[in-house]
Amino acid sequence: MGNPNPAAAIEVAPTLFLTDADVAVLSDWRAAIDALRNAYAQPVAAAMVPPRSMARGDGTGCAA
Repeated sequence: MGNPNPAAAIEVAPTLFLTDADVAVLSDWRAAIDALRNAYAQPVAAAMVPPRSMARGDGTGCAA
């Protein structure tokens, strides 16, 4: 499976884990809430919410 040549491997940076303290220092709740208010205050174009179909049965459903 895959290429057995080690030279062909892609190097990937290790995953960065943030502590709760790291996130708290970087968090700006006022800016986050303002950004959400701004996003939800924008007009909604028809292309943003295309028509949908819904079919339901006994214990099953299909949305498209």
